[in-house]
Amino acid sequence: MPGKKPPGKEVPALWLRAAYLFHTYTYRDPRACYNTAPATPVPSPTAVILGLAATLFRFGRLEEALNLMQNAHLFRVILEPPRAVAFFWALLQMRRYQPGRRGYLPGYTEIDRTIREFGLPEGPLTVYVRLPEEKWRDTVRFALENLEYLGAHDSLTSIVEPVEEISSPPEEIFLPEEEARKRGLAELSGYTAVTLTEFEKPLRFTPEKWGYSESVAPKKRFLIPGTVEGTPKGKVYWREVRKGLLKLG
Repeated sequence: MPGKKPPGKEVPALWLRAAYLFHTYTYRDPRACYNTAPATPVPSPTAVILGLAATLFRFGRLEEALNLMQNAHLFRVILEPPRAVAFFWALLQMRRYQPGRRGYLPGYTEIDRTIREFGLPEGPLTVYVRLPEEKWRDTVRFALENLEYLGAHDSLTSIVEPVEEISSPPEEIFLPEEEARKRGLAELSGYTAVTLTEFEKPLRFTPEKWGYSESVAPKKRFLIPGTVEGTPKGKVYWREVRKGLLKLG
């Protein structure tokens, strides 16, 4: 029958790969509060999907952006960290806006002071996106090519090479902890655990309501290669495998 898959054969997965450089990078650990936010070496898969949708919105491709968000849980995102990231803390003063004609809400000030951790990456951050169907190829390729930021809006990106199609990424660079357990890995050497978020349900959007709950994008632990070391002026992430042991049990 037309459109029916031949028995015993599966349609190969289609992945798109894009690499980005940053001037400064920041992505808040989803467990942390906004005002004192430590950063993670890589952004969450949710940040990538939202960045793609925001790019489509920016270019007026409304229908494609809405379709992407409604199918956000069907995409798989893998992130390959930069070679290294040197982190530092910054004190920020941001203007706080409140809706309505009555001005600011009681207890809020015009200037909001917050502390945020920024990173100076060495080398590119590589993003791999698995498409649920081939029909998404042109839409996601366009969004990856024109992506301006990942995570926070001040994490400005510059794409460093053309987006390319690949058969599969090296999965050992971004391993969900639950997958490590299924493989029977009780402990891994030379990896760092990071807590990120990933879509598991469709993301709904209306002009009146925007956002998602933890049931839509729960927090998960992922393993990335490398180590995080403390220094007198801040932490440093190194992707190269160093001596160390991460216990998962």
